Amino acid sequence: MPNKFEVEIRLSDNQIKIVTVEVEKQQRAKPYFGGYRNNRTGVTFHHAFSQTDQIVNYHPDKNERMVQTY
Repeated sequence: MPNKFEVEIRLSDNQIKIVTVEVEKQQRAKPYFGGYRNNRTGVTFHHAFSQTDQIVNYHPDKNERMVQTY
């Protein structure tokens, strides 16, 4: 992947805007939280746990019978 590339964006009035995007490569290795690695190709697939936000979403207002039935 190149360090810079240009993206064409079509605006609502049919004008084309060209934006330069710079890619910053990560300096350290990605942490491995488990998953699957293909033995033939070496491609690593991560579990969903490592790809989702780990903040607990607790909603005490939504545990009522009225909310669950309607």
